[in-house]
Amino acid sequence: PDVYAVPDLSTARPLPWRERVAHVIADVNDHDGSPLGWHPRTILRTAIERLADQGIEALVGVELEFYLLEDDGRPYQNRLESYSLENANRYGPLLEDLAAALRAFTRLEAIETEFGPGQIEANLRYTDPLTAADDAARLKYAAKEVARRHGKTATFMAKPLLGQSGSSSHVHFSLRRGGEPLFAPVDGHESPQALHVIAGLLRHLPALALFGGHTVNAYKRVEAGSWAPSTVTWSGDNRSAAVRSLVLGRESSRLEVRTAAAEANPYWLIAAILSAATAG
Repeated sequence: PDVYAVPDLSTARPLPWRERVAHVIADVNDHDGSPLGWHPRTILRTAIERLADQGIEALVGVELEFYLLEDDGRPYQNRLESYSLENANRYGPLLEDLAAALRAFTRLEAIETEFGPGQIEANLRYTDPLTAADDAARLKYAAKEVARRHGKTATFMAKPLLGQSGSSSHVHFSLRRGGEPLFAPVDGHESPQALHVIAGLLRHLPALALFGGHTVNAYKRVEAGSWAPSTVTWSGDNRSAAVRSLVLGRESSRLEVRTAAAEANPYWLIAAILSAATAG
């Protein structure tokens, strides 16, 4: 009786693990049919519209890290071999089924072992911000369900294991105006527009930290000397910086915000990043 869930049928996808069942994402509306302002998809749409008012559109790609655990909380396996093909083989059918489900259910680009014991990273393809957030939410849902069917637990908790690397949500994004990439390098360096956006991100980093980490555990991940950034800094390829500027070419240059925990709400997180970019 409180609100109406209105299915967005453009989001309909068959569930890979259940025949003749589809998954549809809904918007939340008030009784008069107007979108509720606090609904995560509404918040993200508002941030997208602010950019559009300046004639700018964004492209977003999300990287998510998570741990695969036994039911008693122990890591699924104890190897520390980041990006290892051999280590990936130790996950056996679980990782194969997970990759197949994510390819069918999201715009998965790659999946690999990460630095922690039992830690996995999944990378989603660049797309519009709302679809990117939908994909990130679906990735979490699918990973948990596939792991459960194998008798394991997939957790996106930011710091599930003390002394091991935390799990993050890295957001890559670029901006375009009239189809032209605003982050295209100038003489091999960041464009003026990219520098302004970086300034906006750093100026509003304390607020971004809230939307990227809204649990106590999220802040256990932020430690000096770890892969999680703990300073208000930007850099090129320094992965301890809060913001990375990847100057790679006209079409592929982008910014990466590295502050968020894996458990962050992807809609809030991307909306916050685009809002800081707009301010810059």
